[in-house]
Amino acid sequence: MLPSTISPDGTIALITVEYTQALFEVPPSSFIALQRAAAPAQQAGLTVAFGGKLVDALNAPPAGISKYADQIGVLCAVIILLISLGSVTGMLVPISLALFSLSISNSLTALAERVVNIGTLGPLLGTMMGLGVGIDYSLFVVSRYRQNLAAR
Repeated sequence: MLPSTISPDGTIALITVEYTQALFEVPPSSFIALQRAAAPAQQAGLTVAFGGKLVDALNAPPAGISKYADQIGVLCAVIILLISLGSVTGMLVPISLALFSLSISNSLTALAERVVNIGTLGPLLGTMMGLGVGIDYSLFVVSRYRQNLAAR
């Protein structure tokens, strides 16, 4: 273990485990063996936590409404834009531009993940920020267009 992976007071340690296979080629039995290897430490009173892409890939997605969070967010944005802009066309411009830019950014993130290790929270943050920024700047364009129409 590297000295930098142990806290100065010796109460916290970080251990990195790397597999030789690609993420989706690692059999679940390998992760179960890792959990069994950590069992003596847990029985000794230590807290052991597993994280990373492998844990995310092997664990089932959370049950309930949270797996629909993106869809619910877009639906709320559609309703709010429809009420605030008062027209379907005005609502479609920000939503369609945000979804288009989001599809491009998610594709680029997927390509980047093949080369660079991106944390599991990265795509989620990218989705949230992409929708927010895409809708925000599209609203700016729509409001400027409406101001110019009203000035004529």
